Amino acid sequence: MWDPQRKRLVWSSEERPATFVAGERITVQPGTCVQWTLVWAVRAAGSPIRVGTYEFRWTAGTGMSTATGTADRQTQPVKVAAR
Repeated sequence: MWDPQRKRLVWSSEERPATFVAGERITVQPGTCVQWTLVWAVRAAGSPIRVGTYEFRWTAGTGMSTATGTADRQTQPVKVAAR
C-alpha cells in the first residue's frame, strides 16, 4: 500500500505472511483465472492507517514473457475511510 502524497510505503504483505508456500506453482488453464482474498484490518505495524487515498500495488511474481515479476505489476486506487 503506497501513500502517493507522502511518497512512502504504508503497508507491505511482509506484515502478514502469505498463505502460499515459497516456490509453490500453479497451472492456470486457458480461459480461466486464479483468485484469492486477503482480509486486512487496515492496520500497519499495529497502528490504524490514516484516512485517505492510497495505491494498492501488487505483482504475482511472474509475467507473460518474463519470470521476474516486472511484466505484471498492477496498481489500484484504494480509499481508507473512518467508520
